[in-house]
Amino acid sequence: MSIEKKKAHGLNTYVLSLYWRLFLPILLGMNMFDWGATTWGINKGYIEEANPLTVIMVEEHPFVALLLKVLFSFALGLLLPRLWYKEQKQWFMVLSMIVLGVYLLITVLHLYWLTLL
Repeated sequence: MSIEKKKAHGLNTYVLSLYWRLFLPILLGMNMFDWGATTWGINKGYIEEANPLTVIMVEEHPFVALLLKVLFSFALGLLLPRLWYKEQKQWFMVLSMIVLGVYLLITVLHLYWLTLL
């Protein structure tokens, strides 16, 4: 194996290691926080959910909603690295940052309305 291939392999291993150790747990944590804050806020009447399907799930089946959110996080977690292995590294990075950015925005919005209580 050439030196360049060893360096590339080391970088690939490092990036994917960060993905599994940092990105996925952070995404899962923000997703769980979103579920908890949304469920609590809707049940207490502090917020209204814009998505009618989410309202039904949260009000009638909150743990099914949690299960779906966790499964969604894991699905993203399993699909995004496939882009890395298929030499679509730029898409992997862009989509990972978009997903993280969306959940960061949702978390900030929840923190904002929680501070208003």
